[in-house]
Amino acid sequence: ARALAAVDRLETTALPVDAPTIAVPLAKWLLMLAALLALPLAADLARKRGKAKPAWMEQP
Repeated sequence: ARALAAVDRLETTALPVDAPTIAVPLAKWLLMLAALLALPLAADLARKRGKAKPAWMEQP
């Protein structure tokens, strides 16, 4: 009985535990950011598709 009373005292004197918070959907925002960063690259590649290489890239 004394051991249970000691445990009860420990539980009341321990540091309080914060209530769980609602998680932020971080993965969704990271995917949206990655897509936004990839859009200019994709648009540039689509614009250049099928065109001849610039003269400075041609090997002699």
